[in-house]
Amino acid sequence: MVKTLIVYESRQGYTHKCAKEIESLLDGSVVLVKAKDANKEALEQYDLIIIGSAVYAGGIPSSIKRFSKRNMQKLLQRPFSFIHVWYGH
Repeated sequence: MVKTLIVYESRQGYTHKCAKEIESLLDGSVVLVKAKDANKEALEQYDLIIIGSAVYAGGIPSSIKRFSKRNMQKLLQRPFSFIHVWYGH
């Protein structure tokens, strides 16, 4: 069984909505966690890590940057994906 961690930051709710949709499409065990709480997760236990964020003023939130920088070596040792959410009118 594949274990997946979805780490996300969502200010307006759109990224959370996308993360929940991805969660519903994946087989196996899926854990959904906000970026500020993700450092408590033992990344080694996951087969796949998905990182989701909106783009604000041309950049990603600091919580996503911190998570990515702190865990770069662990992320590079397994499949991972970034998703960027943009909502426009």
